[in-house]
Amino acid sequence: MWWYVKHVFYSDVFRWSPLLVAVPLLAYAAWRSAQARRVIAVGFAGFVILLGPTLLLSAHLEVLYLYAPHFFVALAVAALLTVPGVCRLGGVAFAAALIVLPAQSKWNKTIMEFNDVKSSMIRDQFEAFDKLSAQLPRGSSVFVAGLEPYHNPFAYGQAMPSGSAITMHRCSS
Repeated sequence: MWWYVKHVFYSDVFRWSPLLVAVPLLAYAAWRSAQARRVIAVGFAGFVILLGPTLLLSAHLEVLYLYAPHFFVALAVAALLTVPGVCRLGGVAFAAALIVLPAQSKWNKTIMEFNDVKSSMIRDQFEAFDKLSAQLPRGSSVFVAGLEPYHNPFAYGQAMPSGSAITMHRCSS
């Protein structure tokens, strides 16, 4: 659970500063307002409930699992806006920072470069497979190893690319 809490506040980009700002602000808002306390409780409960099934997969941590739970964290942060004074000002600044700063950091560029490198690497592997498999006699067994499972056209059971190699050769196996 802690891994997801760290990543929901982009601790890989900002270290601990978002948590050091969010925790006192949320605690103060919950102390000052019953309405904020309820909204914060619903936000954190929703976050935990949506992550619940993934928490059973302790060896398989994935940032993509945070897409839906982000909504509930945003709800808790929005509760800061209901408390006048420091909480409202802090809530606006905190929400703006969480939206704007990751897009302006090297983090966004690094992810795009990672996707470009992975995509070209997998395309090269797929083209090499295509070239080699065209030389094989029909019905030959092929064992493909050493591929990473990131948008892998050879992987079995993935939604989009799983049938790429099969479709390319019109194979029914």
